[in-house]
Amino acid sequence: MPTQVREPGIVAMRDDLLQIIETQQITTCFQPIISLRDGSVLGYEALSRGPQFTPLESPTALFALAENCHLTWELEYLCRHLAIERFAACATEKILFLNVNPHIIQDPRFRDGMTKGRLAELSLPTNCIVLELTEKSAIENFYEFYAILEHYEAQGYRLAVDDVGAGYSGLNLICQLKPKFLKLDMNLIRNLHRDAFKQQLIKFAVDFARATEISLIAEGIEQQAELLTLLDLGVEYGQGFLLGMPEPAPAPPAADIVEQLQASYRRRLHNRLQNIATMKVGNYCRSKVPYDAKTPCHRVEKLFSDDEALMGIPIVDDGKPVGLVMREKFYTRLGQQYGYSLFQNRPISAIMDMSPLIVDFQDPLEVVAQAATQRSRPLLYDNIIVTINGQYFGVITVMDLLECITEQGIKNATYANPLTGLPGNIIIEREIDRVIHIAEHFSVLYIDLDNFKAYNDAYGFSRGDEILKVTAELLLGTFTKDRFPSPFVGHLGGDDFVVVLDTLPPGELLQEFADTFDRKILTYYDEVHRQQQGITARNRRGELESFPFMSISIAVVTSENGPFENFHALAKRSTEVKKLCKAIQGSCCVFDRRRDNDLQIPAAFSLPA
Repeated sequence: MPTQVREPGIVAMRDDLLQIIETQQITTCFQPIISLRDGSVLGYEALSRGPQFTPLESPTALFALAENCHLTWELEYLCRHLAIERFAACATEKILFLNVNPHIIQDPRFRDGMTKGRLAELSLPTNCIVLELTEKSAIENFYEFYAILEHYEAQGYRLAVDDVGAGYSGLNLICQLKPKFLKLDMNLIRNLHRDAFKQQLIKFAVDFARATEISLIAEGIEQQAELLTLLDLGVEYGQGFLLGMPEPAPAPPAADIVEQLQASYRRRLHNRLQNIATMKVGNYCRSKVPYDAKTPCHRVEKLFSDDEALMGIPIVDDGKPVGLVMREKFYTRLGQQYGYSLFQNRPISAIMDMSPLIVDFQDPLEVVAQAATQRSRPLLYDNIIVTINGQYFGVITVMDLLECITEQGIKNATYANPLTGLPGNIIIEREIDRVIHIAEHFSVLYIDLDNFKAYNDAYGFSRGDEILKVTAELLLGTFTKDRFPSPFVGHLGGDDFVVVLDTLPPGELLQEFADTFDRKILTYYDEVHRQQQGITARNRRGELESFPFMSISIAVVTSENGPFENFHALAKRSTEVKKLCKAIQGSCCVFDRRRDNDLQIPAAFSLPA
């Protein structure tokens, strides 16, 4: 029977609390912490409640009383003990977040209940436990506190700082602890969508977390608008009533929430991974207020004089752009003899440019840039007007246009392979994630050169680099835009390449590619090796061995054999296919023909050398 809390008096309440502790009248609930990328569960936070239908059911009241009665250690020990036992009984492989008061963790008795031996009895490894330290409590002896935490980290426990943004110790605590997780206080999340200042703070936290490889968790998400704002800001994980209520046993989030998060991630991924050729100019234009052709010149002059940053004004009639006025040209015209007197009361149509560059919202940035730079020199830096279905939408300056293209080019170059110039590992991973989540049909080709090391050892690195460049050129020449909607060719490094297609590749084309490679590769061997049909070189064991000519292995994994949860799941499957492919002598292609979850030997066909 639940304890009936008596009133009043601290002595009576202390007795009630002691009875709660002695009879273990604590309810443990588990609230999911989920990925805002795909809705998967990272782990669960253990939340403790007092006796149901009593004033101490609330954890706030329960722990406040424990502090007043100097029973914080006893209550926390019980809550932690029950949480671990009940979590272990659920046999989940997720991680458990345990709230720990910084003062309690310094108590010598804390170690007795958190030993590896105690967790081993429950079949729980230490790395599944996250000690969640609240930032609301001031820490008096930092050095002693950090020494204790280092002890637990050495055993495999992970650390999280809770209530970030609501405490006393702030950045100093975070810098000293270097935790694996940061939990943003719910007061930062509340009505986040209406508070630009909070959004900037969280954006800073996101950048900091990425730079330091810390996982960021937003607590207390209760509104749809808060969730959408967190998604836009790039927060990695979330927790709150909207995502999952505290339950007696660990439970996954609702299916509709998971579906919403996955759909949102697919949209954001698609937008982020667009290349220059598909970046739409309308996404980067500015919404400038237009004026009609009857606007008098003295009114336009006042607009320019009141706003020194205003470089151009679009002229629009009935929603359709009909002209453009640029500041420099406007003042040049008015600066002529009698210019102001002549034009001040006349409509702007008298001196506006009646043939400005007008583009559609959907036009790619690259196409717009080409059109802008092909204009005559006097028009080279004029603003560009953007329309939707012929109606005025906004303007983009040449400076903005070039900055967008340059920024995207720098991003691509940063992650490119320095030898071939092809996208490297980071972009490859993102591209494969894109097709997994967006494309209805796709195929990923892992391409590997056989006997490349022997060639590299015999002819030297410069000749070997030439082979890699030639292979890259052959891939780019085979998987072209006129054959596939949006082909992607990447260089994993060494002699490993990847091709990603939004469709299934025809076998004839792969055979054509292999034939071309086999013919071309012969020209890179000296005559003596061509006569020997290969080269003799030392193998990985240091023994002399005869190696045939280089050949090419193509391992193909397609959407027909999915679904794949992410890049890593597809890469794991491709490894199995590559092993089978490498076992075939000469240039070959192996298609993964799996139709279920087992690893059957896929169908293969060998391509003639």
